Order: sequence, then C-alpha cells, then structure tokens
Amino acid sequence: MSLFFCLPFARCLDPGEQYWVQGLTESKTYNGPGIVCIGPCQPGSKRKATTLTKQQYLVVREYITGSQKIEKGPKLYYLEAYEEIDGGTRNGESLGPTDFMKIIDSQSGKLSIVKGPLLWMPESPYQKSVQKYTAQPLKINEWIKVVDTSSGKIRVEKGEALVYLSETEEFLTPVTQAINIDEHTAVLVRNSNTGQLSLVIEKKLWFPKADEVIEKTQKKIVLEQHQVAILKDMEGRYIFKGGRDVKNKEDRSFFIPPYCEMVTLHWYQSADLEHKGNASEHVNIFDLRPQFLSYKFTCRTCDNVELILDLTFFWELIDIEKMIHKTEDLPGDITSHARGMIIQDVALVTLEKFMAEFAAIIRKAVLGREEDTFYSDRGAKVHSVEVRSIHCKDPNTEKVLQEIIKETTDRLNRLQKQSSENEVRLYKIKGEIEAEKMKADLLRIKHDHKRAEALMEGEARADNVKAFLKGLEGASVPFQTQFEMWESLKKVNALGKLAKTGSQMYFTPNDLNLSMEGGVTTTGIKKVPTKK
Repeated sequence: MSLFFCLPFARCLDPGEQYWVQGLTESKTYNGPGIVCIGPCQPGSKRKATTLTKQQYLVVREYITGSQKIEKGPKLYYLEAYEEIDGGTRNGESLGPTDFMKIIDSQSGKLSIVKGPLLWMPESPYQKSVQKYTAQPLKINEWIKVVDTSSGKIRVEKGEALVYLSETEEFLTPVTQAINIDEHTAVLVRNSNTGQLSLVIEKKLWFPKADEVIEKTQKKIVLEQHQVAILKDMEGRYIFKGGRDVKNKEDRSFFIPPYCEMVTLHWYQSADLEHKGNASEHVNIFDLRPQFLSYKFTCRTCDNVELILDLTFFWELIDIEKMIHKTEDLPGDITSHARGMIIQDVALVTLEKFMAEFAAIIRKAVLGREEDTFYSDRGAKVHSVEVRSIHCKDPNTEKVLQEIIKETTDRLNRLQKQSSENEVRLYKIKGEIEAEKMKADLLRIKHDHKRAEALMEGEARADNVKAFLKGLEGASVPFQTQFEMWESLKKVNALGKLAKTGSQMYFTPNDLNLSMEGGVTTTGIKKVPTKK
C-alpha cells in the first residue's frame, strides 16, 4: 500500500491544454500535447491555454514580481507557472478612416493620439484608451470651435476641412453653419475678452473669431407708414422709429443697435374687465390707424336696475410719446375711464329714460365733456362709441326690457313703413308732374314747328305770286284777270299732283269751273254729264 503512494502519476495532455504543478519549492507548467508524469504528493491542475484571435490581446501579470506584459493574437498562449491573466481576453479598438483616439500612459501620464484606419492594441500594459472620437467634417459654410484644455486657448476651424483634435484639445461647440449677412440679416456679437457688444452688418458669409460669441441673429425690422416702434437705450432714453411723417428710410427699416431693446407693452384687448388677465397682448409695434375695441361691463340706473352694456370704441393713437410716458396699457385705460364716466351718467337716469336715450347718454359720457383731457393726455383720440347690446342682469327685468325694446322696434318699423309709403307716393306725384311738364313742352314744340312750317309755306307762295306778277308786268292785263289766271293755275297744279298719285276723283264742272271737251281730259279726269 505504501508503495502505491510512492509511484508517479501520468497525465495525458491534448493540444491547447496545460498542467500546472506546485512543487515543494517552486511551481511548474507542462504544455500539451504529451504525457506528463507527476510525482506523488505534488498538487496540480489541468487548465486550457488561451486562444487569441487577430483582434484580441491579453494583459498578463506575474504575481511574484508584479510585472505585466501584453500578449497579442493571433496565437495560443500558455501561461507560465507564476502568471495570471488580468481582466480576461480583451478586444482591440477598431478605428475607421475618420476615427481617432486619445491614449494615456498611466506610468508617465503622457497623452497621445492614434488615428485610423487601424486596429489599436496597447503596446504596454500601462497604455489605456481615454476616449474615441470621430473627426468633424466641415462644409464650406460650417465652423467649429476647439479649446486646448491645457492652456485654455480657443481656435476656430472653418470648412472645407476634416478636423482632428490634438492630445489636449476638446470640441467646444457643435458644428455650426456660418451666417449669411445680407440686407435683412445681422449678427449681435460679444467679445469674450472685452465683454463689449457689436453689431455685424457687413454683407458676407460670416464666421466668428476665437474670442467672439454669438448673442443672437437679428432680422431687420421694416415698418409700414402707419407703424411705430420704440427702442430704449442703455441709459433708459426712448428712441422712436417710424410714423406717418418720417421720410428717412433708416427710420423705417433698421436693426436694433447694441445695448438697446424694443419696448414691449402689455395691452389688454378683452371684452370683460373681470377676465382681462386672460387677454393680454404683447405689443412692440404700434399701429397708428384707427381701430375698434370691444368692452362689456355692468352699470346701474337710478331706479336700481342693473344693466350689462356691450360697447365698441372707435379710437386712434395719435401721440405715441405721450402714451409711452403715461401708461403701459392704453386700451385698458380708455375702457376703464369710459366705464367710470358711463356709470356716473347712467346712475342719474331711470331705466325708461335710459332706454329712450341710451345712445346720446353714452356718447355724452364718453365724448361730451370738453374739460376731460384723459384721452388726449395719453396720446389717444376716441372718435365714437357704439352700443352693441343692452341686457338686464336680473332675468325678470330682462324680460320687461325685451318687451320695451320690442315695442320700440315695432314703433320704429311702423314709422319707417309709413315713411316709405309716403316717399313712394311723393315719387309718384313727382313723376306725374314731370310727365305733364314734358307733355307741355311737347305741345309747345309741335306748335312752334307748325308755325315754322306755315311761315315757310307762306313765304314760298308769296315768292310764286311775286314771280307770276313780275312775268305779266309788260302785258296790259287787268289785275282781276291776273288774279283769276293765278287761281286757275293753282287748280291745274293741284289736279296735276292728284293725277300723279294714281287716284281717281270725280268733280263736277261747277267744282272745277272748267270747260270740258269730249273724251278724257289731259289730266285723266273723266267727264261727268250734267243733269238737266
């Protein structure tokens, strides 16, 4: 039995296997393939060798001396007797064509840069990767800022370029597009060395310098003729831009200068004073045109009837300098002041009188006080105020009010209807009068024409008689005979005209006072026998 324990043991090792044996004074390793004879009372163990691919490496530490080394693949690595693997199998860092990596040596603290494309593995166990980066490609209109952490120095890289960092540099900003400065674009820049602001308006593709920080990009403010903007400088003084009377182009289109800001007022455009906080409007460009403003509030008559009035104000901003020094909410001031005046006047009349004269009462309350300079002191003018609706707050009173309104409306409709009928009747009478006048004018014209025709006909006959008598001046013919000859000629002329018409007319000899000779006369008139 004791002989058995003194015999050695044989161990078969395949390729890739190792047998580790701890002796009395030292340890040993045996690598396969092969057969290993192990003496008695020598503890040991079989272990696998480490297979490393081309992308893998090991950090091996000798625990007797504490030294370390790097083993890179591809290989089959067998540990020595006093070695152990620190951290297992590790993969190398693959760097693409635009990748780079910062490496630090933990013994010296020195930083270095490794650029791709490559598969990086440490050359010594003290090398470690700090961070992997990708080089920043910049287009022609792009830039990026880089800071040196060891000195704090900043540099600007412009496109077109592929930007790599040095050992102590970091990207300070993301890739940013350059700003196209043109007629309507400018850049407000702060110098980080001096802290001063400047406005860049030179037309170009603008890149910042290393000590310049972009505060904001500005768009040119272009005002129409009816618009005004207010700027406040660093000393709190107001600068007014635009307006109706401004002819200078620079006062209508401008950039906000450094250390200036546009004045913004909070105007309330609500129809209900109780909820005006929900209708705030931020105004920094002021409209000088007349505009409408609706407002609703309650008031009470002297007979204790509570009414809800819905009004519309037609108002205009006429002096912006007065406005900016007096108020921040011009529409709110207008409606609040008008409300107070209306409440005072409505409280002096009964409901019946108010319903009969509400338009005049409200107009007088708002516009009828010459001594009231409230609106003009604030640079405003109220042109008119109109009542949109009137309601009673109490439902029962509202019912009575609606009946009054209905009766008033019916009365106005009847008056309008009667007025329309009277107007139609009046137009009818006027039409008849005009027709009669035109008839009279027509009769007058006809009469004048007949007179003119008769006068012309008489003058023509007188000329004929004058010519006939002048032709008989040399003949010794008595005047009576001449007259009879003229009458005969007239009759012959008349008969000739009748004959040309193709008509047949029958005359007695006595009618014509002619002597007929048998047959048909030359005038074509048949002879009619006389009765004996």
